[in-house]
Amino acid sequence: MSLILDGVLVTLPGVETRCYADDRDIPRTVDGRRRLRRDVAGVVLHTVTGHPHQPQVLPGSLASDRAEVLARYQARSERQVSWHLTVDTDATVVQSADVALWTCWHAGGVNPWTVGIELCQGPGGALYEAQLTALVRVVDWLCASLEIPRQYPMRASTGRPHGGLIPRLQGAAAPWGGVFGHRNQTSDRGHGDPGDAPFEALAAAGYVGVAFA
Repeated sequence: MSLILDGVLVTLPGVETRCYADDRDIPRTVDGRRRLRRDVAGVVLHTVTGHPHQPQVLPGSLASDRAEVLARYQARSERQVSWHLTVDTDATVVQSADVALWTCWHAGGVNPWTVGIELCQGPGGALYEAQLTALVRVVDWLCASLEIPRQYPMRASTGRPHGGLIPRLQGAAAPWGGVFGHRNQTSDRGHGDPGDAPFEALAAAGYVGVAFA
């Protein structure tokens, strides 16, 4: 029922958590390398399938063990792929790597300075209200613990979450601190990676949109 940051187990109130550090059924990912806590400046949000369209948000939650399955997958796959946290459709959060001390391979050039969070999806790529509530609490914890600014990219022209590629958010050096989507970092994934809904949930919790062209 804990998460780990900088080698220390902590409890996140109000969130069901499973962590490799105190749960033998959750393996630690081995893909990646060590880093320093001070290097972390951002969070990248992903959806598992990355649909080109916006995911629908459904009420409540959906029973699932998908996050646990994905934790085992990334630990055992021959692919070079890893991420720190998975938020399931039932609002369970599963941790596969120390968010402060481990660089995961989830978003190309920005890996050294970001935490990767995967959002599981239901039928048709749907997300769930309870899942987004858990996501906001996890991101709040990350921002408070790692001094990440509570902000996200938005379109200067519309004031909506930015759904496209932002060249500034592609490099290995941290050019900007905040929470952004995989869709902002690469054109290989659709607008639904992760869609607008996670950023709308963050905005409702007080996160500030920062204008990008």
